[in-house]
Amino acid sequence: MLSSTRVSSLLKVLVALAMFFGSISYLGLSTSDYRRVLQTFKGEKARFVDDFLQDDVGGPIDGSAISALCANTTWTKGLLFQCEPPPGGIGEVRNAHLNCIRFAMEAGAELIIPEIIKRSDKDISIVVPDTKGIPRGILFDFFYDKQYFNRTLSRICPQMKLRWSLDELYNIPMGNPVTISVSDIGMTQVNGSLMEFPQIWITKFREFIDAKSNPRTRTWPFKVIVGRNTYVWPTSYDPPGFVANFGRILRFRHDVRQLAASALYSMERKWAKTPRPDQKPQPKDYHGFVGLHLRTEKDVWGTDFPVYEEQAAYYLDYVIQSPYRIAYLASGATPENITAFTERAREFNITVLTKRDLLEADELSYLDSLSWDQQALVDFELLLKADLMAGVSASSFAWNVALRRAAAQGYVGGHAPFSNSSEHIRWQDDMSVIMGKDDTKNMDMQSGIWP
Repeated sequence: MLSSTRVSSLLKVLVALAMFFGSISYLGLSTSDYRRVLQTFKGEKARFVDDFLQDDVGGPIDGSAISALCANTTWTKGLLFQCEPPPGGIGEVRNAHLNCIRFAMEAGAELIIPEIIKRSDKDISIVVPDTKGIPRGILFDFFYDKQYFNRTLSRICPQMKLRWSLDELYNIPMGNPVTISVSDIGMTQVNGSLMEFPQIWITKFREFIDAKSNPRTRTWPFKVIVGRNTYVWPTSYDPPGFVANFGRILRFRHDVRQLAASALYSMERKWAKTPRPDQKPQPKDYHGFVGLHLRTEKDVWGTDFPVYEEQAAYYLDYVIQSPYRIAYLASGATPENITAFTERAREFNITVLTKRDLLEADELSYLDSLSWDQQALVDFELLLKADLMAGVSASSFAWNVALRRAAAQGYVGGHAPFSNSSEHIRWQDDMSVIMGKDDTKNMDMQSGIWP
């Protein structure tokens, strides 16, 4: 006869095993695939990849401002925050997850690690596949380096208890959860969806919770379900040191970063070009490249994204005026548009490359085993490393990259370091540009995306 303690331990082991094998199945990969393709780099390439993995844009994370906030927060044991899993691409999902963590910090709550809604593999325009009831999320490490996140946040904010699954509490009685959103608790929102006065959120939150659940009779642990909050927290509210480093608690999966490193190695060693004689290049070890986010796939048809012809004109003009003759094209465009842009750029002696041009055959096979959104992580990493980068203002992906690059130079809060030099430019600094004609649209992205 098993004791209750042994039964409890056995159930926890079974839950852990189920989570492990579940993660293998949804990734479509095996440990042998990973070792065969990505742990066999040798010589100069191995050293290059290792340097890439160690060299974060902006240098090592400085968690001092995050630690200060956590140290000055009143933490409530048993207050659990569970955020609804966000759908969409990495730009939207990453920011929603960071907002989830930021709200948990503000409330002094324990955090159930947020999950992700995976878009349809058959049709990328179906961002939330048809399901019965509430869409179920998949695990955090679908996009991120789980060990890095756990190690980093536990070090810089040890007061926050992390729970990798609600299953950890399967044998603990809990009361009825309360669901909240920014609008539910009466927060004024401006510029789309940004909270106008984030400093009063904690008071509004406590009042709302106490109205829904009598604090005298409340059962603990007590779960709060937080609605999707993609662009609600104005980053200018927090100190610059916090803003510049907070987003870096989320690092992408190790394997996609290795693929990005391999692609960059190939670009530097095989595709480096000399600059045009009429323009002086930047002082680099090699003559660099311009990263472009051409976004024309079917999931953005009929939205605020400019049509292909408009995006292509912006980008081609940008590359022509730069000192560089290599353009790296990030994912998100139709094959026909990629071909058209490549051929048009060739007329101006510009070489256009994608990750598929840069990876070896076995690396391409590994890439193809990843989902469409996972493959975009490779592009994200490469655009971070570009000498110049351009995107459009309707793209959360482009804003994420541009603002992260700006933060590495000391610019945070979404403010444009430079005045716009053209009616077609929405935001720019000396490394990145966001194209767009309407300064009133997407302000919630500009001011609400964590770099």
